[in-house]
Amino acid sequence: MNFYAGPGEIALYRTEADNYRRNLESGAPAVWVALQASGGEPPFEIAAVTADPSEGEALTEAGQAIVDAVAMPEAVCDAVARFIAQYPAAPPFSKRKRDRADPELLARRGLPVGKTHERG
Repeated sequence: MNFYAGPGEIALYRTEADNYRRNLESGAPAVWVALQASGGEPPFEIAAVTADPSEGEALTEAGQAIVDAVAMPEAVCDAVARFIAQYPAAPPFSKRKRDRADPELLARRGLPVGKTHERG
């Protein structure tokens, strides 16, 4: 069943640019649309629209809305591509190697010479 629920607005955030980039590079870019019951006519209204796959998945957790991924229109693809072009891809994560521990530094040190250990 297809119906028009009204216009939706997609907000783009620079911190999510890598997610938008992966969406466009997926070969089948999508927009996630969440609908909620309106209690009137039309029976549903748009609750949220996002181009971020992670946010789209998070919308499904609430259980109150109908969420579906739809093909991203070409005009939206172009707008998202222009947006992410402003923000370079994050460098890939690389785990740095820790320095080897120096066992001499970790060894217990004796009491300083001339001092005695007293229990009181």
